[in-house]
Amino acid sequence: MDILLFVGALASFIFIHELGHFLAARLFKMEVEEFGFGLPPRLFTMFTFKGTAYTINLLPLGGFVRIKGENDPDAVNGFYSHNPWKRFTVLVAGPLMNIITAILLYSLAFQAVGRPDLSKVLITGVDAGTPAESAGLQAGDIFVSINQQPIDSSQALTAVIQANKGMEISVTVDRAGDLVKTSMTPRSEYPDNQGPMGVQISNPTIPISIIEAVPYGGVAVVDVGYNL
Repeated sequence: MDILLFVGALASFIFIHELGHFLAARLFKMEVEEFGFGLPPRLFTMFTFKGTAYTINLLPLGGFVRIKGENDPDAVNGFYSHNPWKRFTVLVAGPLMNIITAILLYSLAFQAVGRPDLSKVLITGVDAGTPAESAGLQAGDIFVSINQQPIDSSQALTAVIQANKGMEISVTVDRAGDLVKTSMTPRSEYPDNQGPMGVQISNPTIPISIIEAVPYGGVAVVDVGYNL
């Protein structure tokens, strides 16, 4: 199954890449001799439209575009007879299409789940036998304040907890719209996979439109590319 998913993802990546080359070539009225689905050898030609043969090929790995004269600088009306900036645009249209598609997919994901609200800290889990469990904190609670200090970011939460390890603190959380007050003593010593309180945290999300999600999709693509 993993191999099939990998092949499917690779094929989609290649196909979208080649589609970018194809659309750019069509835009500049270059002659496209073949748009192949899959890689040769060719199995059959589905149809020919405006001089382009649309073919099905044996190896199911994306596709390819064959532009007239791409391997022959002397071909009449071939690829190299067009302006250099048009040729350059056709060449970069492939990777650009991949980037645009990635931004769109990430944007759809953000639109589906919402954008993170970085001004709030959400408890996503409470470890057993920890100060947080003893204090009655629950998954879904949102930190409001600790020792009357507002918690408006995960950094603020970390700072106040680190400054009060081993000391009792008052905690206020928002639980489904109700303010719940409790107290606990963050641990000075704790397991490597836990923190002083024994909670897992994240940020709640805010519903957004697909237009609002596009910048988040762009940032996600840049972040992924930077960390590759």
